[in-house]
Amino acid sequence: MKKLKAFVLVLILCMLAAGCSGSKNEEKKEEEKKDPEPETVERVNVPDEYLGEYHEQTAGRASLTLEPSLITIYWSNSASERSYFEFIVNYDEANSRIDYENGVRKEFTYTSDTEHTETETYNDGTGFFAIADGNLLWYDDKSESSDPVVFVRDDAAAADPNGTPNPWTYTENLDEALKIADVEFQAPIQESLPEGYSFREFAAAPGTVRAYYETEDTVLLISKSNVAAGLELSGDYNEYPDHWTDSLKGLAIDCYGYKNKANLTYFSTDTYNYAVSVFPKDMETFDGIGLDVDQLQSLTMGMQ
Repeated sequence: MKKLKAFVLVLILCMLAAGCSGSKNEEKKEEEKKDPEPETVERVNVPDEYLGEYHEQTAGRASLTLEPSLITIYWSNSASERSYFEFIVNYDEANSRIDYENGVRKEFTYTSDTEHTETETYNDGTGFFAIADGNLLWYDDKSESSDPVVFVRDDAAAADPNGTPNPWTYTENLDEALKIADVEFQAPIQESLPEGYSFREFAAAPGTVRAYYETEDTVLLISKSNVAAGLELSGDYNEYPDHWTDSLKGLAIDCYGYKNKANLTYFSTDTYNYAVSVFPKDMETFDGIGLDVDQLQSLTMGMQ
């Protein structure tokens, strides 16, 4: 009888052990299902023909460096504020584009030439750069705009607009700018500017002068030239939903924007060509920040 009891006890223990073992195996299988081994992503480097330095086309305030597996962008918002982007990239030959994920954006605020604060805005950026005619068209998933930011390569073939690499010289001195541009230009008086805008700086290249004004979030750019006109002068190739023509000081003007508020306007006289652009510093939301006809009239009446 004792042997029988011992046998039964051993049998029960074996069954319990088997049950525990089975439970552990099932738990292990479940864990394996939940946490599969990460797949290895095989990245393709960008071909040498696209590598190099680029500058942002619309305002010339950003520079881009393209390396085989990395893109970095410095975007100057003002004299003391700069945005920095860093993207690990993968070349997609089939679609002629450069993809990225886990992109990083940081904000730098300079308190002196050597001291600054640094804030990380995000580290999960995604998007791509389309390659078109030697330029890079940036489609960023973090942007609220569906229009790309265009970066032009810094070489003689893609120069803007006078055949020299990134030709702009930035200065707060109008006389210096006019000496470089060799054009006549009278900056608008403060009273003629839209409310909230203040002067930032001038930019000059042979034949063209630009004046930048800004609010906390928006930039107003006035361009005057005798070598470039229209979209080439403005550098703004964004697609806007509305296009209309109007009259300004007796001149026909082309306007592009949203519901009769122009983000881009250009016109010409017998001697010079003009362009007026309004765009956000973050290059995201263009809707609602344009100028109406009265504001354009006041602006142009206050300048030459």
